[in-house]
Amino acid sequence: MTEKKQTHIEAPSLAELKKAGVHFGHRVAKWNADNKSFIVGVKNNVHVFDLEKTRAQLETAAAFIEIVAGQGGKILFVSTKLPLEELIKKQAETAGMPFVVGRWLGGFLTNFSAMKKRIEHLRALEAEKQETGFKKYTKQERAKINLQLGKLQQRFGGVSELKQKPEALLVFDARQDQLAIKEANITGVPVIAIVDTNASPRHINYVISANDDAVAAVELIAGFLTAVMLQAKNKLGESNK
Repeated sequence: MTEKKQTHIEAPSLAELKKAGVHFGHRVAKWNADNKSFIVGVKNNVHVFDLEKTRAQLETAAAFIEIVAGQGGKILFVSTKLPLEELIKKQAETAGMPFVVGRWLGGFLTNFSAMKKRIEHLRALEAEKQETGFKKYTKQERAKINLQLGKLQQRFGGVSELKQKPEALLVFDARQDQLAIKEANITGVPVIAIVDTNASPRHINYVISANDDAVAAVELIAGFLTAVMLQAKNKLGESNK
């Protein structure tokens, strides 16, 4: 009986990318000239991406992600854009990866040692609550601890399993999350990012030229990259058996 080989997950086809609206950028007046080589034309005063280049970028990003996830590395999903919050959180949870949504944690990478202490405190409180329900404290003290716990969960819940800096950042709007990218650059963490026509592709290791406003476009890209992570993690799990 021959063993089935796991096939490489292909990037979405050009037709799938077009159907999701991945090719639409911003109005011509809002463009960042650094994207010139990724733009194929203009339609209704809106720049249009070259989807063949976008697809090639997705394959390149996927190859890097496959290496990181295949070695057990953590890829931090980042999206502070409200319409994408639930989508990115769900994709990160599906991939078993940490995430920051809603608001970037200033200093998360550049001051990770301090952030790590807050994360450890969160884990300690969660463990104590599960084990004892904070019964040794007075009612007033329990209320204060639960309030503190809630704030920590809201701020660090998506990164509570991180014990060290992530091996990479996956950013879904390069312009919106410039601070996260800047911190990654300072600390040497590679960045994969969706870059729309109004954002700069500079300082990003793996550029994905695409529409970052259409939920369908982001969902298609995020779903593909998540699938790559899952396959890589599954291969790692099988090799460790």
